[in-house]
Amino acid sequence: MHGGVITDFAIRHFDDKTGKGMSRFGIHGVDKVGNEIDYAWEGAITTLTDNGDTTFSIPINKMNKTEDKPEYQDLKVWMLTDMVMTLELGNGERVDFNRLR
Repeated sequence: MHGGVITDFAIRHFDDKTGKGMSRFGIHGVDKVGNEIDYAWEGAITTLTDNGDTTFSIPINKMNKTEDKPEYQDLKVWMLTDMVMTLELGNGERVDFNRLR
């Protein structure tokens, strides 16, 4: 949770043969200026793309989304350790995620 916003990102291994293993991203709450956010997508993450600047883009295939919001769809892995991933959103905001398993 950052401010009044909860961001959830569940990454799953996608299996092309079965079509199972869709990842999910959701962001919900009230932003800094009082706007309500209720957005989610589900899709297949099959690879990471090296940007050559120590970040990795996350291409999402077969995306189902509540609406078109590039700030929540154009994602980059900004930092990755054993227990924490820092995700950079399409608007430049960075959010830390703790590994649960």
